[in-house]
Amino acid sequence: MDLKALNEQAMAALHSGDLARAEDLIEQLGKARPGHPQVVLLTGMLRGQQGRNHEAAQMLESVLRLSPRSTTLLLYLGNVLQGLGRTDRAILVATAWIAIADVVTVLALPLVLANGRLGRVLLGSVLVVLTGAVMLLIAEATHRRPWARRLRTMSHDRGWGLDLRVSLLALFICAWLASRFGTSILIAGFTVGAVVALLGEPRRVAQQLVGLGEGFAIPLFFVHLGTRIDLGALFESPRAIALAVTLALVAILIHVAVGVVSRLPISMSLVAAAQLGVPASVVSIGLATQQLTAAQGAAVMASLLLTLAACALGSALLGHRGPLTDASAPH
Repeated sequence: MDLKALNEQAMAALHSGDLARAEDLIEQLGKARPGHPQVVLLTGMLRGQQGRNHEAAQMLESVLRLSPRSTTLLLYLGNVLQGLGRTDRAILVATAWIAIADVVTVLALPLVLANGRLGRVLLGSVLVVLTGAVMLLIAEATHRRPWARRLRTMSHDRGWGLDLRVSLLALFICAWLASRFGTSILIAGFTVGAVVALLGEPRRVAQQLVGLGEGFAIPLFFVHLGTRIDLGALFESPRAIALAVTLALVAILIHVAVGVVSRLPISMSLVAAAQLGVPASVVSIGLATQQLTAAQGAAVMASLLLTLAACALGSALLGHRGPLTDASAPH
């Protein structure tokens, strides 16, 4: 039984609306892999399309605890909660909104900072993505082989961290390639992350990568960036101050406008307006390549603080709305 093919067929049946076939395929998957998160996810999606929203919400929320950063899962769960009339749908939509906006920004960043080398930057981005695709094909061809399974089992039992080491090696290769062509290493990180997600690596690998980033790499990046920011240049330049205020207002107003169109409360729009990681990367790259002056770099960072203040205001407003409720739950 080809479980991967069954999974793909079940997903296709769900997307096409063939619920009877989807249920049959999911049942076969459930017998082969009882309790597997992917089976629970597919069953939750099926129950949502069948209108059994309470069951769907319970299943999707259980999977969300394992993959809290999955934008697709957040959107599916948001639709189910909307069917239930629950007010926390806005939180899920806003979370997915933030993640999608970050992905789009990461992909656009190398083009914005091309500085006259657009062709080379585009070539570098394409090569990084192609390298990731080749890595995916190699991994797909080898990671189910008996010798590969034995190695991974030994790695798990003896604490070698083999999956983590291979993932980091892939990241360093893509990052080196990106830097050689002047494109952003964010593209490399995004590519390797996508490969890991498509392979369905053990969830401990994702947690290890997140821990390595949030516990070491990200703090180190911000400490290093902080040593290069000249706040004095900001306060000495009225134009830099105006730039900081303008950037913050534009970011907030765009998110509020999108929130109005999406029928989200303004509190959610303000929460989603917070900016930090990607703009900080722009400042780091801009200062390194001298595309930004010291005053401009400080202005961008100051604008981030203003958007974080808006986020704090939105969180306070959200807290005043009272506890989350389920309007359709039985009393």
